[in-house]
Amino acid sequence: MNYFRCNASNPDRNCKGLVETFSQSAARSFVTINGDTYYKLPEINSWFVANGDRWGIFINDVTEDTVMKLKDLMVFANKKVISDWEKFAVPRICKDDSEKLVKISSSTLTLKQEGLMAVIQGEGTSHTVECSVQIDFSLPNKGKLISFQVGDAPVATGNVVQESTPVVEEKTPDTVSRETSQTIVPTEWNPKVSQFPLNEEKGLTYSSSRGGYAVKFPSANISYSVSAVKESFGQADLSCSYVINVIKYSDKELLEISPSIRIYECTSKGGVTSP
Repeated sequence: MNYFRCNASNPDRNCKGLVETFSQSAARSFVTINGDTYYKLPEINSWFVANGDRWGIFINDVTEDTVMKLKDLMVFANKKVISDWEKFAVPRICKDDSEKLVKISSSTLTLKQEGLMAVIQGEGTSHTVECSVQIDFSLPNKGKLISFQVGDAPVATGNVVQESTPVVEEKTPDTVSRETSQTIVPTEWNPKVSQFPLNEEKGLTYSSSRGGYAVKFPSANISYSVSAVKESFGQADLSCSYVINVIKYSDKELLEISPSIRIYECTSKGGVTSP
């Protein structure tokens, strides 16, 4: 595998030019669920994929089966992946005992020696906040909090814009900044949204080895996983240690980033109130 930084002035490193060439000459191509396009070079067992104008990768002397498996292990930091990561990780990471980030106004990604870092700015429940996170998809919350700073400026009251189309500004090959107005709100159940096809005879069952219970999913057309978490949902007497992530099978690549359903395994010492 040969990866390189895109360079428009070098024909061998001009990712945009290479994509234009291979889109016309490739023996075949496919697009991943995250929007990355892999091109099979003609007459040789090599492939090419690019992360926009940032990085290009040649995958040489491998079979197509290997590439199909490899694509599920490679996650490029494109707009869709980062947007899904923000929706999942920010509500869990960007908070302290008195404040939490509830509306993102801008975010900046920087590739450093220790990994991919995100600096997220926006509105908290009462003041402006800035949150720095090291992105790590191997962790239960998909990142580690580096700093959480509460500003002096109070949050303005009034109508809240829940979400708008992000505008992306390219700064350097290692830094991406996006300006957006996005309120982090829990997803509410909508009975009009189509559900998984029900087939109890062919459903899947998850049996817990800890709590002595089982969850039966009324469809085989899903993918699920169990992860360790530390979540209280703002309840002093509530402790949730595990979460079952669920998503339809065709979107299984997003299972750990943005699952459709999360089922928490929790214990409570006392009463629990609705948030």
